[in-house]
Formats: sequence, structure tokens, C-alpha cells
Amino acid sequence: MLVKTRQLLEGRLPEQIFKNIKPLNSSAEKMKVLRSKIVGGNLVTLQSSLATTNQLNLKNRVLFIEDIGERGYRIDRVL
Repeated sequence: MLVKTRQLLEGRLPEQIFKNIKPLNSSAEKMKVLRSKIVGGNLVTLQSSLATTNQLNLKNRVLFIEDIGERGYRIDRVL
């Protein structure tokens, strides 16, 4: 799964199909298929780009946040 995710993020895999994902809310339960581009990166870098010309356009996109070894409470604080 990790190899496919990396290929997808690098643009070497045109799409990925995930099955048996539990919806987290009623809006997600209504969705049958979700097709979207993935954008994102390191959480602190994303936070730093807010309200600048480099801010990501998240409309109709899935946000991917990459962070390794970061404490949960610090991620929660940034979000």
C-alpha cells in the first residue's frame, strides 16, 4: 500500500481505488464514489503558506498532510 501511495503522489499512478473505508460523517455516507486530485505536503509548510500567494487551492481536492515523528498534540494545535 505504501508503494502505491507514493506512486500516486508522485504522479506515476493515474488513480487509486480504496475499498472498505468507513465514512466519518453523514455527508461521507452519501458519497458512492469520490474522484479528486490530491494536494498537500508538510503540515508546518502548509500552515506557513496560508494567506499568501503560495496558499494551496483546496476546492474540490483531497488534502494530504505529510508529517513524520510529530507528536499528536502538536499536529492538533496546528490544525
